[in-house]
Amino acid sequence: GLMRDGIVELRGRSEASIALGALGPKMRRLAAELADAVLLNWLTPAAAAEATAEQRASAVDAGRPAGDGRVVSYVRTITDEAARAALEVEAHRYEQVPAYAANFARLGTGALDATISTAAKLADYLAGGTADEIVLRAITPSSSLAELERFAETAARWVDEEAATAAALRVQDSRASSEVTALMEEVR
Repeated sequence: GLMRDGIVELRGRSEASIALGALGPKMRRLAAELADAVLLNWLTPAAAAEATAEQRASAVDAGRPAGDGRVVSYVRTITDEAARAALEVEAHRYEQVPAYAANFARLGTGALDATISTAAKLADYLAGGTADEIVLRAITPSSSLAELERFAETAARWVDEEAATAAALRVQDSRASSEVTALMEEVR
């Protein structure tokens, strides 16, 4: 097909890495077979995790080493409620595009379900297995430099909070594991 031929043509002309934007399963399989990375778009965290697992399996099925090929998820994000109207306009616009509408129908979701507007939602995307990398598409009320700077600062704070929470959970898990081990020793 056209995309397959294009990737082959690019491989012959350049040593650059090739990432293929893939909305549905056929394009994701093609990316797993031929591209260095796949760019996922408009997926919920659960759908992104499922697509990533499928991507890994498809790469192995295509004869590539396990873990070969990067999975990147592009997620529209607001960090300021004043940007919600802009997010809703963009989501609605994509829901009117036939290919995207079919994707949302296949997933049983709407476009807004595949966006980030809170630290908790970002944490869902950062959870293991959703992708190798998350690209946050900044949506602000007017895209001013000041708004974009605030977006970056807030998103960075959310990531730092998630990292701190994950570290605390690892400590708690480690303590619980130690307590279980100690109890088992007492039972013996």
